[in-house]
Amino acid sequence: MHSNMSFESLSTMNSYLTAHESHTAPAPSISLFGNAGPSFHTRDISGGTIINIAGDYHTTEGPTVTYPPDCANYAPTGTITRHFVGRTDELLQIHRAFRSLREANHPIRHALFGAAGIGKSQLALQYAERAYVQERYSHIFYISAASTDHIREGLTHMLRLLQPSDYVCAASVASHEARRWLEDAQPGIMWLLIVDDVALDSVDCLRTHLPRRNRSGDILFVTQSEVVAKALADEGHDNVLEVGPLARDDAVQLLFKKTGVVESGGLLKEARSIVERLGRLPVPIHQAASFAKHFQGDLKCLTSLLQEGRGTVLSRWDTRLTGYEHTTYEGMVQAQLTRLVSDRPQAAELLKVLCYLDPSGISLPILVGGARLLRSAPTKTSKLPQFMSKLRRPKFSPSDLDHPLSALLSTIALHDELHNLVRCLQHISLVRLETDRPTDVASNAETLKGQSSHILRIPDLVRKIVRGEKGKDGESACFGMTVGIIVSAFVQRIHDPSLWSPLIKHITSLSHWDWEFVRDHPRARLEATFRAALSHAIKIIAGFDRKVLERKLKTDRQLFERRITHSLEQCGF
Repeated sequence: MHSNMSFESLSTMNSYLTAHESHTAPAPSISLFGNAGPSFHTRDISGGTIINIAGDYHTTEGPTVTYPPDCANYAPTGTITRHFVGRTDELLQIHRAFRSLREANHPIRHALFGAAGIGKSQLALQYAERAYVQERYSHIFYISAASTDHIREGLTHMLRLLQPSDYVCAASVASHEARRWLEDAQPGIMWLLIVDDVALDSVDCLRTHLPRRNRSGDILFVTQSEVVAKALADEGHDNVLEVGPLARDDAVQLLFKKTGVVESGGLLKEARSIVERLGRLPVPIHQAASFAKHFQGDLKCLTSLLQEGRGTVLSRWDTRLTGYEHTTYEGMVQAQLTRLVSDRPQAAELLKVLCYLDPSGISLPILVGGARLLRSAPTKTSKLPQFMSKLRRPKFSPSDLDHPLSALLSTIALHDELHNLVRCLQHISLVRLETDRPTDVASNAETLKGQSSHILRIPDLVRKIVRGEKGKDGESACFGMTVGIIVSAFVQRIHDPSLWSPLIKHITSLSHWDWEFVRDHPRARLEATFRAALSHAIKIIAGFDRKVLERKLKTDRQLFERRITHSLEQCGF
């Protein structure tokens, strides 16, 4: 091109070309994208010779100008595991949410939330794959919202997909241009945007950069936090979906498919037991199946490991070939814990305390009451010093200012502050908070006068991974804090055995952990005071009239006998 070319010759090139520079105008585009904008080639042009009023510069040595495809699925559906099973109900709920009546000119926003490794991303990609094949959408996009930088990079990449012809756009406006394309897409374009791995800190950025109009578009958010899901989805209970463990039959099917074992009636019971012990979580089931296939090709090795309490061995089995983003399930939990230690260290300390207790249900009122009594100044009438004096041991004092966890104890003793820490754990779905409203107050000690109680639940596998190897620095202090809180809560209820029920399972859990620690580290001992307090509480429970206690607790006789007998044996009685 030369500097003396006419204006008329320039005007013939105010469209994208399909070959190198030509004086013949290209045929009108039939793409759904319409005109992508004016563009012309410039070669050997000195500054000031040509003014680019409304277009981009392209050299003749560059690639040929091309249009984006009229239909495309840009989501990474290739990462969907070939052993994907089930989720029929969840897929149907997503489908119904996006097919609902649209009263305004805006995209429908739906959100999935659930624990890490539960299969949220796999579910979202599976929906995208099926919807695209069914021609529900002409274009599907995918971005990560793990951080604000990820969001901007994702939208910039999306813009390159939409403008593939050497499109040059300032980074500061790329997000805006991507949003404008989604809002102003040509008729006939039906798009879906999957926003994966949404973090709490990314919510405001998403609200700024995501499209607000166009009834031909849908947005599917994927996050670990229920709070984040509700903040981003459209209002209404049908637009937030919790992704939980697999249905039992689907979990069993996944185990058989991955191991290559032929399903039979004789193995079905064993397979059900295995998947239940693994919490019916897809990734741990993948790991367990891969482990079994590598060694024996049957389920016996898995049953042995899980019965021996060595399920964490499976959580360390390599998962990089399953389509899962983390190398191992254990690595994922540890990565979350590391971030928690960095961002909210007190929440990480609370998680460690909770993981010594029974995972089936941890009452927040029990924690608050026990912590308050433990940190209270001793008096002559105080129940805890009287209880501890009977042990003839030095009094333990986690409430002392020099105790490494004194600040945490003070926080647990305050109901509102404790809930604040729990919310941090909920954001990464390491714990689940439920509300218990008992109908029979006399049979449930977790509430007083019929009031509702908040119960924390932690997946058993997460609990074991967080506790990690026994004997680590600070573990004794953390365990001692937990024992102190539970023993204090027991002291508060020592006058009425009908209130002991929610404490027995935690006392049993603590005594079991203590026994494992001494077994694995014969030369190491936890603080003698903690062990003595725990043992004394068990002796009080065991020494009470069994028939009266069973009636007051309204618990199963065999379960009660097994728990108490096991605890007594571990404590050396």
